[in-house]
Amino acid sequence: DMRGEPYRVSIPVEKAMGVDGDVLLAYEMNGEPLPRDHGFPLRVVVPGIAGARNVKWLARVRVRQTESDGFWQREDYKLVNPMSKPETVDYSIVSAIQETP
Repeated sequence: DMRGEPYRVSIPVEKAMGVDGDVLLAYEMNGEPLPRDHGFPLRVVVPGIAGARNVKWLARVRVRQTESDGFWQREDYKLVNPMSKPETVDYSIVSAIQETP
């Protein structure tokens, strides 16, 4: 992110673990090791959720009770009223973009 922190985001555990979630940890593509441009050595593929959750170059997976505290999860990728002034928005109570219809 803009502060030099690693990219950290989250998806609902129901999506990650659900039988209909279709979440994949990909290490191959077409029977070959995943190319670097596509996320080697490991990438998560999360169908039906904002593309930003399909993280390339995955380093770690954590199961948490709350959403990730990363900048992109907590302070960006939120759907707010376009008429709002960014400095007045309380991002801690705004739903993550993948939770909106």
